[in-house]
Amino acid sequence: MNIRELIAQKSQVDIPEMFSDFLPIAMHVLKINKLPKIHLSKQINDQEQPTFGGYVDSQTAIHLAIANRHPNDILRTLAHELVH
Repeated sequence: MNIRELIAQKSQVDIPEMFSDFLPIAMHVLKINKLPKIHLSKQINDQEQPTFGGYVDSQTAIHLAIANRHPNDILRTLAHELVH
């Protein structure tokens, strides 16, 4: 199943499967050889303001908020953080 099919479904989205479809493409386009760790949370509580994602350089990790978000938005945030 590809990303378009997952998004078109009204049932629960399988996030690991969605990532396995998306990440090889993103790695190729961004010329990334090794992915950072990716941590999924319902919410990310930043001290200054709420956020949907962030890259923590000292951990070489991306943190993503996934609760109540459309799969396109999650992937958009992931792509943004991979650029860092």
